[in-house]
Amino acid sequence: MFLLFPSLFLAIYSICSGVLPLKVSWLWKAVLSLIILAIALKYQAYSIGGGTFF
Repeated sequence: MFLLFPSLFLAIYSICSGVLPLKVSWLWKAVLSLIILAIALKYQAYSIGGGTFF
């Protein structure tokens, strides 16, 4: 779990600077934000799922 805070910081920065300024509907912004969160927190998901690799 030592990569949780850097991963969250990266995700929040990417969302605030890359997704929120887009001129698309809020639904697309939410979808893109969830995709970025899933990518940024994949290591934590792997760790919870039983290790660093599947």
